[in-house]
Amino acid sequence: MGILEVKKELNQKYVEFYKEAFRAGTLSWKEKELIAIGVALGAGCERCYKFHLERAIKAGATKEEVREAIGIAEVVMAGTVRGMSEEQ
Repeated sequence: MGILEVKKELNQKYVEFYKEAFRAGTLSWKEKELIAIGVALGAGCERCYKFHLERAIKAGATKEEVREAIGIAEVVMAGTVRGMSEEQ
């Protein structure tokens, strides 16, 4: 059981924070969900990836856009490994 399940008021604050962050602004909801897909993959959170993939599709993301977001995540993550290996 996680902290958000134990502390209901903390969970409510998280939900409010989440909704505000994903509200359309300069970036559209779809763009934010595509970013979230990349972040979820970089963080290694399969549950987050599936959640944001579903929401990106609901927001109108195409398969091609999702594939491109995943490709960018792959490049960025490969770059982090490359950067660390160059320090040796």
